[in-house]
Amino acid sequence: ANVINKAFYYLDVYKNNNFFMFIHYREPDELGHLYGENSKEYSDALVQNDQRLGELLSRLKELGIFEDTIFYLTTDHGFNENARGHHYDPETFFCSSEDNLKNNGDRKDITPTILSRYGIDIAKLSPTLDGVSLSK
Repeated sequence: ANVINKAFYYLDVYKNNNFFMFIHYREPDELGHLYGENSKEYSDALVQNDQRLGELLSRLKELGIFEDTIFYLTTDHGFNENARGHHYDPETFFCSSEDNLKNNGDRKDITPTILSRYGIDIAKLSPTLDGVSLSK
């Protein structure tokens, strides 16, 4: 609730300007490590994140800026089945409302994709990024 309340506050402050907002929900990861991948606590945290995302989308619509907002949504890597941990897990989901992205990529491509969208020439960054932009 604290994260979404802060997000709503900043949306109200910056709704008439261009802005970038990063929102991170840590509860599923923390509860997964504490209680395990198939626990009620972990599952409830995932459902709550989904509800909070719905609240955020509704607020953007109320403010009249939903159609002008580009979304990038990514997940964490998850857990081993019935475990409280994970081995090397590079897989994640990444989706966007931006329509000119390639369908396949890697977790390391998320940052270059977002930076490229904002006009940053990722080829000039030092140190260089491992990923590539998924922009077509």
